[in-house]
Amino acid sequence: MEGIKVAAKGKEDFDGKPAERLDVVSDDGAQFTMFLDPASYLPVGMKYVGETMTGPGEVVEKMSAYQPYGGIMIATKRVQEAGGLTFEIEVVKVDVNGTIDESIFTKPAGI
Repeated sequence: MEGIKVAAKGKEDFDGKPAERLDVVSDDGAQFTMFLDPASYLPVGMKYVGETMTGPGEVVEKMSAYQPYGGIMIATKRVQEAGGLTFEIEVVKVDVNGTIDESIFTKPAGI
């Protein structure tokens, strides 16, 4: 990809399990470390420095419970740890290329 540099760094434990580590840097200086499952190559996590509720600090994201939706493997569980806080997201439904009611884009009256 143009504008993005990826360096394979070999195996490294992530969340207590072996993973393939990739260091990613974009031309604008954004950087993060991605961890892939060594069997499926699906992302299992990433680390980066970001703005947290307590100021700048390391953010760790964990992805798991992959399920196929429309031929795409999607992590249905995501946990983010940052600034001493933990956020959990669980995906319960995915509609790939579904129909969108255009009325949801209509500006409500009075705004």
